[in-house]
Amino acid sequence: MKHGLMVLKAVLILLVFLFVTGSLWPAPDVAAQLRLYEGFKEITAAPAGVITSYYLRPIPGEDVFLDVDISKEQESLKRVFSLKDIKLITQAGLVLGKDNAGSPFQVIVLNGRELLLQLDAVDGEKSRFKVAVLEVLENGKPSRSLLESKIYLPQQKTTILGFEDSDGKIYFLSFRRGEDVPSLSGAGAEKDKAVHIGSTRKPKLIKKSVINPGYPKEALKAHIQGTVVIEATTNTRGQVVDAVVIEGPGELCAAALDAVKQWQYEPFIIDGKPMPVKFTVRLNFNLDRKKEEQKPISLSSAQKPKLIKTVNPQYPPEALKEHVEGVVVMEAVIDTKGLVKDGTVMEGHDLLNAAAVEALKQWQYEPYLVEGAAKTVKFTVVMKFRLTEEKKETK
Repeated sequence: MKHGLMVLKAVLILLVFLFVTGSLWPAPDVAAQLRLYEGFKEITAAPAGVITSYYLRPIPGEDVFLDVDISKEQESLKRVFSLKDIKLITQAGLVLGKDNAGSPFQVIVLNGRELLLQLDAVDGEKSRFKVAVLEVLENGKPSRSLLESKIYLPQQKTTILGFEDSDGKIYFLSFRRGEDVPSLSGAGAEKDKAVHIGSTRKPKLIKKSVINPGYPKEALKAHIQGTVVIEATTNTRGQVVDAVVIEGPGELCAAALDAVKQWQYEPFIIDGKPMPVKFTVRLNFNLDRKKEEQKPISLSSAQKPKLIKTVNPQYPPEALKEHVEGVVVMEAVIDTKGLVKDGTVMEGHDLLNAAAVEALKQWQYEPYLVEGAAKTVKFTVVMKFRLTEEKKETK
């Protein structure tokens, strides 16, 4: 009898352990809708500039709960925080799974800088989560945490986290938690339950670890080009868990598959719940692609990257002697490291042009990112030469 009680007690302890760890009944995934707002204390049309280095500071106060309809959320934020205006910057679905804590992320852009937002469950604290905003390096890996805070997020409720950057700009993260999603037993189960959505409704691509697949050497030698069509399957977290070639030249298929399997999509929401989905992806291989990729992207003056290093031009002695002033307009080509690769004079005085180009080639900009990858770009630079009391002044 005593032995039987001991066995029963051991079984109960094991069941409790399995239940707590989720080995017996997997813990449900937490689904939330994320919205990022920018708030304005005063109405202004001034464009936001890129900040080279900054921190993010939570706005003092406890969690703000807004149990209101999503359509009324912006008006409620304006009223609660006494704002003149508020603008929605981005929104996405987030899913936090017990076996994948720390990995749900969303790429957000603040003042022109790409950042990574993470949502983590806090061990032992029901409905409490840690929100972190991380700076992203050129290789796509997180660098340092700019913001860390905890929020309380019950089911079917909305929690707002407000913060400021070092430039005094106000932002709000809105997390609306829906019904929890039953966990699936691994990638295989998610793949089997995936919904076919074709190519027109496919989820938003938010991260490419490989921007373009490398062109296979054998295909280059044989001058093979074409399109590879792949059926990709993403799980409830937007990760590619399976990829199958539908059609395409055999020499190009392996490179295409390797690239797609490293991509990250937003979770695809159906009836308010993130779902595993299947859709088609097309990758084009063109023998002239490398030449095209090397061509600089043309930017407007408003789009050009942040200038982080300047060298003033030396006023040419001949221009000083002749009291020549004026403006030199140049087209600058900036490489992936932000260095000036080339400078071509479009308009200017013959006595000033060489000095302007020489100075420009010593300038440095922040790398210009497209989908997380640095690109070569070109844009217009204006350099002014002015004489004051026989001394140069440049702008």
